[in-house]
This record gives sequence, structure tokens and C-alpha cells, in this order.
Amino acid sequence: YCPECFSEEITKKGKRAWLIWILGLTVCIWGAITHPDDKLYYLGVTLFSWGVVNFISITIHELVHYISTKLLGGYCPRVSFGEGGLIYSFHSKHTIWELRASPSLGITYVAFPTHLQQGWRYLVVLASAGLVNLSIAVSAFLLVYFEAIKGLHSLIAVFIIVFGVVNAFLFYVAFRPKVIRTGQSSDGAQILEILKKNDAFFDKLHMGYQLNIADALISRGEYATLITFIESCKDYENSPLHCSCLEYAYIQLGKLDLALEYSNRSIGLLETHGKDCLPQGSSVEAIKAIFLNNLAFALYLMNSEDSERMVNAANFAYQNIPWNDAIISTWASIQIEYGDLSKGISLLEKLVSKKREIDDKCSAQNYASLAIGYRKTNKLDEMNKAKAKSIALDPHCILLERI
Repeated sequence: YCPECFSEEITKKGKRAWLIWILGLTVCIWGAITHPDDKLYYLGVTLFSWGVVNFISITIHELVHYISTKLLGGYCPRVSFGEGGLIYSFHSKHTIWELRASPSLGITYVAFPTHLQQGWRYLVVLASAGLVNLSIAVSAFLLVYFEAIKGLHSLIAVFIIVFGVVNAFLFYVAFRPKVIRTGQSSDGAQILEILKKNDAFFDKLHMGYQLNIADALISRGEYATLITFIESCKDYENSPLHCSCLEYAYIQLGKLDLALEYSNRSIGLLETHGKDCLPQGSSVEAIKAIFLNNLAFALYLMNSEDSERMVNAANFAYQNIPWNDAIISTWASIQIEYGDLSKGISLLEKLVSKKREIDDKCSAQNYASLAIGYRKTNKLDEMNKAKAKSIALDPHCILLERI
């Protein structure tokens, strides 16, 4: 459910993997072209191309999910190629496309309108991608079996073999019924639950797809539309995640009393019902961290006298998910106001230097908090620059009046 809630270690390893694969592949291709008789280079190509081919195959897998969903009348609010930290993202009309740090997994969020939420549509979407991987693998193995690769350059032949092996493996992984380490269920696990006609699974599936739409609306800053959508969802008042979405929307719209009400409600529902009220594969601790971060931010905006509760909530969120941009932003802003001023400024400087926030409102808040920090340290030139950037991104930023 939350791609930002993956472990930081995956991100670090993913970046190293990209560097090794790309550098290694470059050297091996150069060696294979300049020293075509040296078998060592072909061994290197086989080893180092594995990761690149794996990422290309995962990209194909996710695109098939996307295409099949669109053909059946659904939407894909978010498509992620890779896992871990965000490297780059952009919007098309209805979809956020993301490139993430580790090329070892992909995620496609799917949402069908209420009248199209039949099991067979989900089955087609889930099964189609793995079957395409199988067809690629079979095609590659047939080319090898009939010796069709003999007439090709040896380098191309190596890639065909690697493509066959990788896609066969992806087919196995996709249809193997298990929960992936990041908390996401595999295609096979979801297919199995649909075939069992598990009503509880369907309820969580539909809840997850509603939240996927909400996630996309948040990322695009469409908060009024988000409120209308959430309030149209069945039993949203009993869902902590739906309430949390409303809280975040009301924060951004400046309706802080309503935001605090929904924040307390979402935390109460989570503590009462635990995992039973979350979509398939969600982490209670990760969701709790996000809820407490939202609570801390609401209290911060309200200039609450309950600073202890605010700091404790923000600290819990930061200790559990210290790589999430929204959580870093809240923790840094509260540090500037109530704690370590230099630490808060340093965190925000690193955050704005990434230039990767999807929502301009969030970027504006970061620059405004940074301007507050600069004012407190008497760096007036830096304060004016940060304030100007905040105004340019969002002239109605809710933190501007504090500068």
C-alpha cells in the first residue's frame, strides 16, 4: 500500500546494484565488441546483464498489468518500476509513473469503478502479466532449441538466453502464492483468494483500490475531490485509512479542527481493530507511524499547547520511517520550533535539494519551514529566498504567516 514504507536498506542496496550492473555491463559489452574471442567477457555479460534484463522484464510485467486494466475499464493511479526510494516520477492523465531505486520489484495500483468490480476482471489483470512473462520465456527457449540464435551476434544470443531464464523466474514468482517481504501479496496469492471467493479478502481488496485512488488524488493535490470521493466510499467512517486521508485533505485546506478530529479517529480505529481494518499486506507499525505523523503536523499547525504529545508523535514516526519525505518534513519543522534548530534546518535543506516532491503544496511548506529556521538563526537573505520559493509554489501556503 505504501511504497515509501519499504526499508531504507533496500534503497541503499538498490542504488549500489544499479551502479554495479550498469558499469559492469558497459565494460563487458565494450570487451565483447573489442575482444570477441575472449569468453571471460561473455561470462561477464551474462552476470551483469541479469539485473538490467530483470528490470526490463519487470517493466514489461507492470505495463501489461496497466494495459489490461485500462482495456477492462479500470484505472491505475500509480505504477512503480522498482522498489525503495523514489528516483524520478511524472504524471500522465490518470497515472503517477515512478522509477525507484532497486530494480527488483514492481507495483501497479489498480482501481475499478464500483459497477466493474467483478472477480474475473481482477483475475485477468493479475494473471495477464505473468502469462506474458511465460510467453517471453517460451519464445526465448524455442529460439535456443531450434538453434535460431546461431546466426546472431554472440552478445545478442547471450541476452536472449538471459531473457528466457529471467522471465521464467518472474512467471514463477508472480504465480507463487506468498506475501512479498515488503508487505505486498504476489499475483498468485491474490488470484488464490479470488478463486476461493473469500469475502473478507474482497472487502480488503476493494478498500485497497479505493485508497489507491485517494493516494493519486493526494499526490496531485486535488484535496476537495479527495474529500468528495472518500465520503462516497462505503463505511469510510469505520476505516482508519479513509479517515486519515480526510485528515490530510483538511490539513491542506486549512480546516484544522476537522483535521484533528479525523486524526484522533483514525488512530483510535487502528488501535481498536489492528490489522483487521487494513488492506491486504499492510503493516500496522508503518501505518501507525504515518497516522502519528499526520497528528503531529495537525497539532503543529494549530500551535497546540500539547507540545509533548506533538513531539512524541513526530518522534515515533521519524524513528520508524526515517526515509519518508513527509515524515522528515514534519520532524524537521517541529525540531525548528521546539527542539534542535540546526538539525531541523539541515534535514529540510537536504529535503528541498532532492526536488522530487510530487505536490507543490508540500514543497511550499518545506520552504516555509526552512524560512522560519533561517529567521531564527538571523540568516535573512536565505530566509527571503526560501520564502519567495514557497510563495512561488503555493501563494496560500498555510505556513507563510509564521515566517
